[in-house]
This record gives sequence, structure tokens and C-alpha cells, in this order.
Amino acid sequence: MNKRILWLGLSFLLVAALVLTSCGELLPAKQGEPAGQAEEPGEQEEEEEEEVNFRFWVSDEANVIDDFDELWVTITQIGMQQGGESGAWIEHYLDPAAKVDLTKLKGDNATEIWSGKLDNGTYSKVFIYVSNVEGALAGGEISLKLPSGKLQISKPFEVTSGEVTEFVYDITVVKAGNNGKYILKPQIAQSGPDKPFNDIASEEKKGKEKGEEEEVEEEEEEEIEEEEVEEEEEEEIEEEEVEEEEVEEEEVAEELLGTVAGTVTDASDEPIEGASVVVEGTELSATTDGNGGYEIDDVPVGTYTVTASVEGYQSASQENIEASDDTTSTVDFTLEPSA
Repeated sequence: MNKRILWLGLSFLLVAALVLTSCGELLPAKQGEPAGQAEEPGEQEEEEEEEVNFRFWVSDEANVIDDFDELWVTITQIGMQQGGESGAWIEHYLDPAAKVDLTKLKGDNATEIWSGKLDNGTYSKVFIYVSNVEGALAGGEISLKLPSGKLQISKPFEVTSGEVTEFVYDITVVKAGNNGKYILKPQIAQSGPDKPFNDIASEEKKGKEKGEEEEVEEEEEEEIEEEEVEEEEEEEIEEEEVEEEEVEEEEVAEELLGTVAGTVTDASDEPIEGASVVVEGTELSATTDGNGGYEIDDVPVGTYTVTASVEGYQSASQENIEASDDTTSTVDFTLEPSA
């Protein structure tokens, strides 16, 4: 079956759905070292190495990444929160940005996108900011859901003197629902400072040492063998794959989608029927019933602004509304008459 290769570059803002075709390879980028006095090459390298006590790696849990030929994710910023909820955020902009091909980072494969020095202590949260995605999909268009370009996880870790903390941040792509949509999200269970990983840069170097010609021949032979096996098994496992995908889609939909609900009333606490309630930055909305009630389902996990409006009244908005997995967030409005 011929593959249609679909190329698309996407900028991630606070949106609920983005159209994408993708899969690919990582081009690591590191933060530049601070300028200093000129030293002998060996001495300078030793000093710079001593200054590094934290390395930030990106990896990808397999899931449905094999649906793609390439999936390039551009990461422009990372951040780590010191201490608890009120702790300060340490943020680093990557210049140049790290362009990661998730298809090359399956399983324990990982690539370093930043290394440097952090203050000793406890850190509670980590985020990466995805500014762009582009890639190629094997067969047809799909859409990718992402509450925002900022992917944040709670994963405590320690930075201590005399040790280098190797933190692996795992990103994965999963199917959601029965409409062919995909979701790009962090994989908390596979992230952290204690996760095993294979440095693909090191592996690539070893491969080159073995000889480029031998490597190409081995890859071609493996691809031919895999294609032959896939063709032989495709008809036998097709029905089983469909059933498994349906189960996975239902589980992902339940895990990643929440509900926003509430009532819209006037200043006399009387319900307002026909008011429009919108989750800003998405195409999700609802209209209030005779009791002033509304409910918006399938809201991707994230933080939103929700707005209520109706003719004859001033519109009202509530910010920082959290949509959580399989949870209903209550957002009530009281609208004032228009002047």
C-alpha cells in the first residue's frame, strides 16, 4: 500500500486541536557555556565539565509512534521548580532550539538537549515548551491535541554536590477516541532522574566507527526482513489490532479528557436560558438550558479561560480553570445587565 507523505509545520499555542502529520529524528542543542578567560584547551574542558551538575534528556515511550515516518518536535525552553508549589522556577531558553525526532527516541533511546549547573536542593516540577512540530505520516491526515505548548509534570528530584543528575523527560504520542485523533503528552511514569537511557549520539558514533557501508547494508536487510514479516502477519493480526486500538482509545479518552459544567444566573439569582459558555482557545462550547445549566465534555487536560455571554447582559470570564482527567470542574457565572 502506497504511503502518502504529509509535511506540516505547526506552532503550539494554547489550543485544543492542531492538524499534524509526523515522525522523525533528534538534533540536540545545548545551552552555550559562559565566556571566560582564555585557557589551555585541556584545562578549559575540565573546568566546564566540573560546572555541569545537571543534564536534561528527552526520550519517547513507543505507544503509537510507529504510525509515523517522522515526528520532529522543536523544544525552545525548559524549566525546573525549586522546592514546593511556591518555589521559584529556573528557566532556560535553548539557543539554538532542540529539534527532536521522536521516532528515533523509542524505548530507552534518549538525547541530551541541555546541560549546565543548578543550585543544590530539591526540585518538584519540570516543564518543556514545544514551539513547533513538523513531520511525515504514513497515510492520510490526522489531528493532534495539545492543551498548550507547555508540557509540565510533577516529578521531584534532588541536585546534590559532587554528582550529575541525569533527568529523562519522556514524551509520547497516543490515540484518543474513535475519530483518528492523536495526543502529544508527557509520560510521567517514564520520566525522572532514575530512568535508564541509551544516548543515541553515543550509539551513532559507535555505528560510524563500525563503518557506514556495513551499517547501511544491515539496516536495509533488517528493513526487508521486517517488511516481509509484516506482510505475512498483516491479515492474521488485523482484527486483533483493531480491537486493541479501540480499547486503548477508550482508555486514553477517559484518562486525558475532563468536563466543565455549571450555571449562569442574573443578579437576582434567576437562571439565564440560552447563554453561550465557551472554553477559550478551543472549539468547545455549550448553551444553558431552562435552569441556566450547561456542561462541556471532552475538554483536554489543561488550564483555560471560560467565558459566558448572552444578549442583554455583560459577558463574564473566569481564568485559570483547571480541566483534570475524568473530573468535572464547576464554573458558575452571574451576569450583570448591559448598560
